[in-house]
Amino acid sequence: MFSYDSHGNTTKISSSALRTLFGYDSSDRNMSITEERGVANGIVKPPKTTVDYVRDVQGRIIDRTTTVDNLQTDKAQYVFTGSGDSPDVLLNAKGNITQKYVSLPGDVVLTIKPADTTPAGTTYSIPNIHGDVSATVNGDGTLAGTFLTGPFGEPIVDLLRFLGLTDENKVLRVKLKK
Repeated sequence: MFSYDSHGNTTKISSSALRTLFGYDSSDRNMSITEERGVANGIVKPPKTTVDYVRDVQGRIIDRTTTVDNLQTDKAQYVFTGSGDSPDVLLNAKGNITQKYVSLPGDVVLTIKPADTTPAGTTYSIPNIHGDVSATVNGDGTLAGTFLTGPFGEPIVDLLRFLGLTDENKVLRVKLKK
């Protein structure tokens, strides 16, 4: 079941096992998402997870706080050094740099985790022609992941899993007819 506010924003998506609530500010920008599992007869069973966002005047997310059952479990701040919509640095709750982002030619994004000096501490996100990330490789060039997306950037694997065409390891199974 879907619910909407007077501006057409989705405010609730619910089923018998899950309820997701969306909050907006006066500019119709998403400011919070709450996921409640095990909703039955109006009673929410743990865990209840909420992600709250703080945005700057340009609408960019600059702060993200995650709480589980009203206890803060994660806090991240995004730092922008220019007017673009991509952050340059991710800070943890203590203000330490946890990730640095560098734009490379071909719209490749380099992610560096300063605390991790292994090849996994460096990730190259490789986009398709539409701009969606289609693959990631680590610092030594090992393929870390591939991603299938539809024309609107939606994950295809979720649709394929729904249709029974993937296994739990997200491997596409294709049946060829002769």
